[in-house]
Amino acid sequence: MKLRKLDDYQSWLLEFEDDAGAPVRVLMDPWLSERYVAGGAWLLSRSHGAPWIGLDELDVASLDYVLLSAHFADHLDPETLGALPEQLPILATPFAAKLLRRRGHASVEALRLGEPRSLAPGVELLPVQPGWPYRHNSMGYCIHEHRSGRRVYVETHVTHKRRLPQLRAGGPVDVAVLPVESVRLLGLPIVMGGARSLEAVTALEPRWVLPTGLEPQNTRGLLGALLSTAGSARDFADRLRESESNVEFVELEPGASFTVPARV
Repeated sequence: MKLRKLDDYQSWLLEFEDDAGAPVRVLMDPWLSERYVAGGAWLLSRSHGAPWIGLDELDVASLDYVLLSAHFADHLDPETLGALPEQLPILATPFAAKLLRRRGHASVEALRLGEPRSLAPGVELLPVQPGWPYRHNSMGYCIHEHRSGRRVYVETHVTHKRRLPQLRAGGPVDVAVLPVESVRLLGLPIVMGGARSLEAVTALEPRWVLPTGLEPQNTRGLLGALLSTAGSARDFADRLRESESNVEFVELEPGASFTVPARV
């Protein structure tokens, strides 16, 4: 199992092995164009602050799936998705699937919360309900690689406190990919920060935690001006260290990969 960070925000390439040892490559929330825009640059936009991995560097012909956790512009970039092969399956939330079909994408499947979906023999995807205010328009994902027993959990917005013990009861979570910088829109919390993520780490007891959705303050436009952010990856690393947890914090630079070691 390998996780590769593709940009300075929240684009990931997740790589697994099926029961026969064949690779299964999942592109998650890819924003691999120069800038994403929602409703016009005056309303919402963001540009990369560091070099990112372009589609030409990913060998898109070898991708097996695109996985989208939400229908918002920073998860569903039209330029990136439009450059992918038409036959490449896109797995998405119901809102995102509806939007993609409207845009002409044919190979789209809407996932259902709590219903496992096989990605390949021995690789299983479980959509996990997020916390308020995203219980109906976003999804977290837990992917289980049966060959090694390893599991990775990704939540891009807010964890659901009651779902975490259920997730943990299904088996150890090796890696948790979580936001560690809080975001509020006109005072409404829309992305959890370090304190809530630390609670999630305590509940799940992963071996490693990787941050995602970094530097949300770089969003521009009217909506960007209405956002308030707090915290940083360094702040979270300090919190984790002060908690005397055995969980290791791994912050990747764009392009870098983390290979999950086999369990001893």
